[in-house]
Amino acid sequence: MTRISSSDHIMILLRQKLERAAELKKGQKAKAVGGTARDDPSNIQRIRALAQIDTLSDEDVERSMIQGLLVEELGEALVNDPKFQQLVSRITDMLTHDEAGKALLAAARDELKD
Repeated sequence: MTRISSSDHIMILLRQKLERAAELKKGQKAKAVGGTARDDPSNIQRIRALAQIDTLSDEDVERSMIQGLLVEELGEALVNDPKFQQLVSRITDMLTHDEAGKALLAAARDELKD
């Protein structure tokens, strides 16, 4: 049996929300832009490395986790797009202002730091 970590749980929840939003938008399936990083283990490794840096705030680590998921889903070509960064900010704000979302982010962040 595979153990699902807190960070995996957040990634799964966000992925599901993205897929639902994409399906609702004119009934179309989500399309990846610029290739995906889904099969690239370095994506989670980068986030894990960021979480280990003591000078980064918890908010920065949480934002990196969310950005990592979105990059995985939408492709790295969008990372420098201001609209993409606004999306990351909105999702981060939504999760940090929700008690369950805040708890999941904290658990995932703490797990990444271990």
